[in-house]
Amino acid sequence: ISFYLNRFQFDFEQICVHKICQRFEYSTTIDLCPFIAPELVSNRMNSKYRLYAVLAHSGSGINTGQHSVYVRTGVEDEWCVFDDTVVRRVESREVFEGLFGGKERLFRGRFA
Repeated sequence: ISFYLNRFQFDFEQICVHKICQRFEYSTTIDLCPFIAPELVSNRMNSKYRLYAVLAHSGSGINTGQHSVYVRTGVEDEWCVFDDTVVRRVESREVFEGLFGGKERLFRGRFA
């Protein structure tokens, strides 16, 4: 399952697109059972999913910035970031605390 959050909004007064920088939190697992009709759920395990990747945009606009992807490795709580030609290990803290949005902040040397 893939979820995409549109973090940009069109401003009709200024006739331009703005990045939404409000804090958004996510967890390592999601159980979709409450959103599935009971007769369609034969086994509750079929409705539980684990987070394996996060695609993050750093930059201020829809036509500018950069995308990086954070991927869980096969080792528990180990993540790697793929950032252009660089692949490096990162702590899960960076994935779950550093990518939430919020006030404009410095992210790896540039504003996000």
